[in-house]
Amino acid sequence: MPSAVVCDDDLMSRQVLRGLLVDAGFDMAISALDLVSVTRPDVLVLDVNMPGLSGIDIIKDVQERSPDTAIIVVSAYGVDHLDEVAMQVAAVLPKTDLVRFDEVLSGVMAERGTTSSS
Repeated sequence: MPSAVVCDDDLMSRQVLRGLLVDAGFDMAISALDLVSVTRPDVLVLDVNMPGLSGIDIIKDVQERSPDTAIIVVSAYGVDHLDEVAMQVAAVLPKTDLVRFDEVLSGVMAERGTTSSS
């Protein structure tokens, strides 16, 4: 069973994202960035706009701690300025488009050669 961690400062977003991942067959860890280095999840869903933290710094930290973790960046703000290739993340998705989350997640997992049960 693939695993995932959600790192988002907004409670509603965390609940929605966790629900989408559980529905897709992922085993969920408690949403905390430090768990990435311990659990080395298949996927990290990361709100790029965290209070007090730079999303880019978090991404770099995760890439160092757990290089095999695919990072899906989500944001309540415009994402047009976010370049997934330059950021070296698997996907960038606006929170206003979470209806596409299953599609994005399936694509990320297919690229990794694994599948979820969605």
